[in-house]
This record gives sequence, C-alpha cells and structure tokens, in this order.
Amino acid sequence: MKVEMAKNEDLNTVLSIFASAKKYMSGENNFQWGDNYPNLAILNDDLKNNNLYIIKDSHEIVAVFAFILGPEHTYKKIDGEWLNSKPYGTIHRLAKISSAKGIFKLVINFCFTKIDNIRIDTKSTNLSMLNKLEQFNFHRCGIILLDNKEERVAFQKERDENVLS
Repeated sequence: MKVEMAKNEDLNTVLSIFASAKKYMSGENNFQWGDNYPNLAILNDDLKNNNLYIIKDSHEIVAVFAFILGPEHTYKKIDGEWLNSKPYGTIHRLAKISSAKGIFKLVINFCFTKIDNIRIDTKSTNLSMLNKLEQFNFHRCGIILLDNKEERVAFQKERDENVLS
C-alpha cells in the first residue's frame, strides 16, 4: 500500500469512502460525522492546501485522510494538557473501505515522516478510533471543543515513543 497526495479526479471515490465510513459509524451508534461532513467544499480546501491524502492498494483507493501541519485552532484551548507545545501535525477525516487492513499504522508512520508530533481528536462514541489510539500508544490529553461546540477527546503522540514497526 502506498500513500499519495489526492487529486481532483480522486474526489468521487473519496466521497464514496466517506459515505461507507458514515454508514459503518452509524451502525456503531457513532454519529461523529453529520450528513454534510466531510463535504466537497472541505475536500476541495484540503486539496488546495495539499492536505488530502489517499492510500492505494495496487491501483484501488482504499483510504483517505487529511494531514495538516501547523496549529489547529480548536486545539488552542483544552480541558486537560497537551504533551508539549512543539510543532505538530493533525490527522483529520480518516476513513477506509471495510476490507482495508493496516491503514492506521500506515497513516501514523507516514505522518511521522513529516513531523515528530501528531495530534488527533475523536468523539467519545467512536470506539473503533479510541481503540486504535490506545493500541498505538497515543496519550489522552483532554477534551477540546469544535467550532460547533461539540466535544472531542484529544490525543497526542511523539515520534520518539515506541516507534512503530
């Protein structure tokens, strides 16, 4: 499997992966992403800013995520404490097709090639993601508020901890 920068022609497949992921999430009583999220405007913004990545297995797109270097404005205030205040990258909008395996590990390792600190947040009902974050030794740092005032559990991991093989 290979991580690549997404292109405009990938967007239909990306939207299909998000639709499938939302269906899976709702089956787990996790309504983290509403009907209009992620939407085409957000994805176009990610594309424009070179933040949208796809993962291909052979020639098939099997996963998508956004990785944004630099401060995330919703992370400025946290009910808790970040591990450090060093520069970081944030993973957003990670989704995969159901048959894809090893995606989270691949994403984390890819992101650590870009920067030594990764932050991520998720809804407290997203048990699949919470389990992955625990499995890969992310530190639960506290609670952040999104712009719409929804709470998210915030995590951080530094590269020098238990490098993933």
